[in-house]
Amino acid sequence: MRVSTSQIFDSGYRGIGGNQFDLFKLQNHLSTGRRMLAPEDDPVAAAQALVVTQSQSVNSQYLTNQADAKDRLGVLDGQLQSLNNLLQHVRERVVQAGNTTLTGADRSYIADELESRFAELLGLANGQDATGNYLFSGYQGTLKPFAQTTTGANYQGDEGVRLLQVEASRDMPTNISGIELFSRIMNGNGTFQTSASGNVLPVPAPPAVGAVNTPPNLGTAIIDQGSVRDVTAWNAALAATTALAIPATTPQQYRDLELRFSINNTVTPPVTEYNVFAIDKVANTSAQLNAAPLPYTPGQAISLSGLTTTPADLGISVSISGNPADGDSFRLSPSVNQDVFTTLRNTINTIRTGVAPELNAAGTVIGGISSIEYSNRLAGNLQNLSNALENVNRMQSTVGARLHELDALSNTGEDKKLQYSTSLSALQDLDYTKAISDLTRKQMQLEAAQISFKQTSQLSLFSIL
Repeated sequence: MRVSTSQIFDSGYRGIGGNQFDLFKLQNHLSTGRRMLAPEDDPVAAAQALVVTQSQSVNSQYLTNQADAKDRLGVLDGQLQSLNNLLQHVRERVVQAGNTTLTGADRSYIADELESRFAELLGLANGQDATGNYLFSGYQGTLKPFAQTTTGANYQGDEGVRLLQVEASRDMPTNISGIELFSRIMNGNGTFQTSASGNVLPVPAPPAVGAVNTPPNLGTAIIDQGSVRDVTAWNAALAATTALAIPATTPQQYRDLELRFSINNTVTPPVTEYNVFAIDKVANTSAQLNAAPLPYTPGQAISLSGLTTTPADLGISVSISGNPADGDSFRLSPSVNQDVFTTLRNTINTIRTGVAPELNAAGTVIGGISSIEYSNRLAGNLQNLSNALENVNRMQSTVGARLHELDALSNTGEDKKLQYSTSLSALQDLDYTKAISDLTRKQMQLEAAQISFKQTSQLSLFSIL
């Protein structure tokens, strides 16, 4: 085969150029530390690296969201702890105020301090985060959630839950609505609330809705907060149209039970007895449930069962200590939601009312209620404060569980981050040992090509003629 001089030069040019290009690529690989500079270097690995990079980016965003959620929940947890401490202190002061031997001035000092605590409570409820958004206003981050009123405070936010996606299938709540924390608190024991409803003599009729019987109880009896043995039985009795002889049109929250005491002077010695009435607070009517008066023993639990109209056990009981006067009565009302502001305001008002005879600085009687009535009211308020504190504790547990979950998700995310980095390294990182060996080989090939081209290019027939 005849080889022309131009073919020799073309072949030498292509050989040297190819080796120079390969050497250039190897130098780029070594300078960047990457074995893939373009998809054509390894199409399969390039496609896999793209998938891993996208997953790594999503995981990094989840880690950022988790850190953000931790910050928000951390602020929320601090606010809840402050609220817990506040309510604990308020309870201590209310217990102190329950000492009926305190003077009017002593109770006034306690009431003044509780006024300050009320302002502090309102400040916590209207707390803001680092960005200026209100913590407890639901979706309405720029709206102050609570506005003070004469009876407590009104909620102006909503029940929205701010969610932050912290995993592919997990949206983490980062707030608590004010209505859930401060307002959605069942009063009494959570099933029913007890109170001294006043002396029913001489007219044994229930009060109008929201009204209070006068005069108050005249005896020394104090009722506890009651206990629930079977909440299903109690709810069934409230819902039934015949169990308490109350029409179905009357809402359950307006169906009360009342224990009315009387002194039976026909026997010696006289015996204290009681009757149980179902109260329809809408129709302002009452119906006696037991066929005959029941004997009363101070301190003994009164189990509301075996009644004529309701032979089934109502599932609840109360204990009354002391000696009721003739006509004294106690009310059992279904528990309803009562916000902590109303509870604290009622507590302050009770303490300011004081124990009769309440005197001013000049020694003039300015009011007051009996020590028994005072104790009954304060006991109910103390129970409601305990309920508010329990609700705060429950919310703290919820926030703590969320923070614990975020820690677990963060640990998993960090593990994924390491796995993605390892996978990308295996797909993209350069094997320096192999690359340096290839570089040395290419350098030798280039030098050999250059030398051979030099020698071949000098071959000519004219040089030997």
